Amino acid sequence: MKALFVPARIFMGNMRFTAKFMTIFVIIMIPLIILSYNMISVLNDDISFLENEKRGLLYLKTVRLPMQYIQQHRGMTAAYTNGASQFKSRIMDKRLQVDKFFVQLQKMEGN
Repeated sequence: MKALFVPARIFMGNMRFTAKFMTIFVIIMIPLIILSYNMISVLNDDISFLENEKRGLLYLKTVRLPMQYIQQHRGMTAAYTNGASQFKSRIMDKRLQVDKFFVQLQKMEGN
């Protein structure tokens, strides 16, 4: 076991006091720098992921109403094709609302 430390003892024995401390400092700092870099890169990945989730939630919030109006339009259209002619004006109003929301979605996707 002592033979394992002989090269280090010879290397450190030939150095001045300040050089010994600088060598020890560098040996300790290299793993700390590597670990810090890894931690920062993982945190940046997490931040990027959370920002994408935030954008996705905003998108889902914006898409919810048009989807709801499309479902209402589908139901009224089914009723209209089965003979309920009073739904015609409501169907047209719903189409305008859906078109308005699609314009908003296109603006949002353009950003």
